[in-house]
Amino acid sequence: MFDLEKVELSEDGIAVKLNPVQESKNSDVLKHSIDIKVLGNNIPFSVCSVELRRQWKKFGGFHMTTIGMNWILCSFQNNEVVEEILNGGPWYVNGSIVGMDRWSPAFDPYSFKGISAPIWIRFPCLPLYCWDEDNLSRIASLFGTPMYLDGNTFRWGKREFARICVKIDLEKKLPNGVWIEGTTGRFFQRVEYEKIHSICYQCGCVGHDVKECPLKVVHEIKNQVEKKTENTEDMFQKAENENIEVINKSEYGPWIHVHFKNRKFIKGVDGKAKEDNNRRKPENIGGADCLNNIQHQDINDKANSDRMEKIVDNGHQK
Repeated sequence: MFDLEKVELSEDGIAVKLNPVQESKNSDVLKHSIDIKVLGNNIPFSVCSVELRRQWKKFGGFHMTTIGMNWILCSFQNNEVVEEILNGGPWYVNGSIVGMDRWSPAFDPYSFKGISAPIWIRFPCLPLYCWDEDNLSRIASLFGTPMYLDGNTFRWGKREFARICVKIDLEKKLPNGVWIEGTTGRFFQRVEYEKIHSICYQCGCVGHDVKECPLKVVHEIKNQVEKKTENTEDMFQKAENENIEVINKSEYGPWIHVHFKNRKFIKGVDGKAKEDNNRRKPENIGGADCLNNIQHQDINDKANSDRMEKIVDNGHQK
């Protein structure tokens, strides 16, 4: 039976004190752990387990457990594996990005503090005078830490958008673009995010939708208080004006997502269906400022393969 005399309270008598020895032992057990969250729509734990074990098979055995609020704790055998996973990626489950951070006693399942993820972003219709490794890295650094450049970005036959992988802090509001200044003046460059399905169009943060947005809840409560002092006609007029104002000032919407086209298949001479790759044939590279010819890779394939050029190593640009 537990000895109640061991219980200690704080000075104000409100909180119970933990056993510091046991607390330290428990934390030591978790020192090689990562807390992760799949930024998808309620993907089952069983699916997450199968997908991550398949992708991380080369790192050896590890333990996975749910810890509430759709968070998963992954415990590994050593710190080297933890570092390789945190610095690798991007990692996906069912086409959704995986946010993660090294576990610490300060972990809060109700917050994204410390959680980050490598995410592919695109700059559609980027002016051609910006297309070089240095300037693209400068532009991308306003979103996070640049990690990889897509080789297709420097193929002269495809200049619809520049594509770069950036490690982004998921606690912060995702920018919907960036201001760029060159010798010809200043302009606003729009951005698109790949494989993030849970962006709130109200506040620009990940992890919830508009219906669950804290800003919207506060706004609705404020409106309810104000409506008590207004008559019905004024109330409807004000609501209509506010809706128009929200639409006009909206910074986020479906346009911030990358919408992937379905793969096309053709019938081969053998009668079997195969993917139509004519639209992705390698083209000649011109210009001395182009990077090495890196083959295009579908985002659903392994994102950290040798076909991408790494531009940052341990936080330092190559």
